[in-house]
Amino acid sequence: MLKIICAGLPRTGTTSLAEALRILGYNTLHHAPERLPLFPTADTDAKVILTVRNVNDWYKSMVRHIAVMRAAGDQQCDRLHSLVFGSAEPSEYWYKRRYIEHMRSVAHVMDKALCSRPLMVNVTTSQNDLTPWIYICNFLNQPIPDVPFPWLNKGETTQ
Repeated sequence: MLKIICAGLPRTGTTSLAEALRILGYNTLHHAPERLPLFPTADTDAKVILTVRNVNDWYKSMVRHIAVMRAAGDQQCDRLHSLVFGSAEPSEYWYKRRYIEHMRSVAHVMDKALCSRPLMVNVTTSQNDLTPWIYICNFLNQPIPDVPFPWLNKGETTQ
């Protein structure tokens, strides 16, 4: 079966995308520590979906998310953010800079690897429940399911 890689950073709709892929019949790994060894090799048939959102909205969501995770006693969150963003403490300049660098890097790596272009999709905002389905299903050559798009973690995003 075709492998799909979600190259989006945290708070860009990766949980919603994982659920959407489950609805379409794909097996998914999301927030699973065993996921790192499963990155595809050169002989893997894979498509990449890059979840994106407005960088200012993304940063605000990250700050709220970090506060929620810390209040819950999650120490892995700080470790992950230190690795990805260079600091566990949110720095607007550095976090936004890393976000923009990540978006550019994914497109560059895909271009150099002679892979198909990634689908860039914003699943955090939409006019209706059909819009994300249209982009994702067209990209994956799948029929659009007869269920609303699964907006997950939206409460934490909008609080």
